[in-house]
Amino acid sequence: MFLLLPLAPAAAQTPNYYLLARQALQEGDQRKAVIFYTKSIERGDEYRYLSYLGRAYRYYYLKRYEAARADVLKAMEMPTTTEEYEWSMGHAHLLLGSLYSKEKDLPNALREYTQAHQFLPEDAVLLNNIGYDLLKLGKLEHSIHYLTLAIEQDADFAYSYNNRAEAYLRLDRLEEAWEDLEKSKVKEPGNPVLLKNYGLYFLKTGQREEACRYFHGANQDDKRDTWFYDDYQRLQSLIQENCSTK
Repeated sequence: MFLLLPLAPAAAQTPNYYLLARQALQEGDQRKAVIFYTKSIERGDEYRYLSYLGRAYRYYYLKRYEAARADVLKAMEMPTTTEEYEWSMGHAHLLLGSLYSKEKDLPNALREYTQAHQFLPEDAVLLNNIGYDLLKLGKLEHSIHYLTLAIEQDADFAYSYNNRAEAYLRLDRLEEAWEDLEKSKVKEPGNPVLLKNYGLYFLKTGQREEACRYFHGANQDDKRDTWFYDDYQRLQSLIQENCSTK
C-alpha cells in the first residue's frame, strides 16, 4: 500500500496564509489547511503554485480526487523559482502518479512516477510507490529492487517492508518474506495488509488455521477504509476459499 508524504519545505518569506495552512497541517486539520491555501491562491501572490500543490495534497487526503488533480495540474503550469523547481515538480508528478494508481491505471501511474524520480531520486515514498505498482503488475523482481531502495532511504518505512514481503511470498522466498513481515510488525502492527500477508505466509507453510486467524484479523470493519478495493476483494476470496465462516 502506497503512502504520500505531507508537503514539507517552506519557501523563504512565505505569505501569511501559506504559513497558516502549514500550521493547520501541524495541528492535523486538513480542512482548515484547505481554507488557508485557498486564501493564499486568491491573493495571487508569488507563492500561489505552492498553495495549489499544497491544496492538491490536502484534497487527496480528503478523497476529493478530481479537485486534487485539477490543482496539481494548475501548479505544474505555473512558473516557480529555481530553488523550489525540482521539489515542487517532483511532488506534483508523485501526486499524479498516486491518482492514476487509485484509478488502477498502473501504466500511467508508473509514467508519472518515472517523471517524479528524475526530481526526487532518493524519495522513499516515491520508491515505495513504484515498487508497489510493479508488484500489482506482477513484475516481482523489479518491485523488490525499488522497495529495497525505499528501505535503504528510510529503514523505518513499514509499508516498504510489507510490500516487499508480499513480493517475496509470491516468489516463495519464505525466509526473506518472514524477516520483512517481522520488521513491518514492529513498526505498524495493526496494518490490515500486514495481517493479510501473515495469513499468506502461514497458508504457504501449511498452517491453515493460523492463516485464517490473520485473515479474519485483517477483515475487521474498522480497517476497511485502509484497503484498496481490489486488495479487499482478494482478502474476501482468501477467506472464502480457505476459512470457515466466522
